[in-house]
Amino acid sequence: MSEEQRRGIGVALNESDWVGIAVEPAARRVEVAFEVLSLPAGCTPVGLVLDGVSRVVASLRHGRWGDASAPVETFALDDLGGVVRGFGGGPVHGWEFIDPPERDWLTWKERLSLDVSLRREPGRHVLDLFQEGDDTLPPRHLDLRVWFDTLRITRAGGAEIPLPDFIESGRRLWSGFQARRTA
Repeated sequence: MSEEQRRGIGVALNESDWVGIAVEPAARRVEVAFEVLSLPAGCTPVGLVLDGVSRVVASLRHGRWGDASAPVETFALDDLGGVVRGFGGGPVHGWEFIDPPERDWLTWKERLSLDVSLRREPGRHVLDLFQEGDDTLPPRHLDLRVWFDTLRITRAGGAEIPLPDFIESGRRLWSGFQARRTA
């Protein structure tokens, strides 16, 4: 994956609602479900399908993101989808989801709720996502990291979206948004 593709995926996913996740251990596959922002105004359901998955880790903490003393809740891989849905489909923030800098991972890698290896050799790429439940009492935070080899984007129903088309759609959206802000 090129640097341009990595950045383009970040643009296309920024502010998308993370609505689900499914892990297929035997296939070494993870599908992350999003409602991506799109033009015309609205949301489009897409799946980010990761193949060649080597490891899935998550940290569910009862506290805010930076709270080093927040209790960590452990859960099983089969519960990951329910944990994600429990955040109500909140948006993902940031522009760096694929192969991001290690700084955020270093803050939570010793506080894992879930750590499942699906193969020995590490994936060539990582996906990092998080959800915040600051409006819940007590506040909650979920970090997710998945090591994988390849990715593809699919529509609801499984039809593949060419990666350049997905990236261009995200760029169009954010260019339009910026143009309205400066007009």
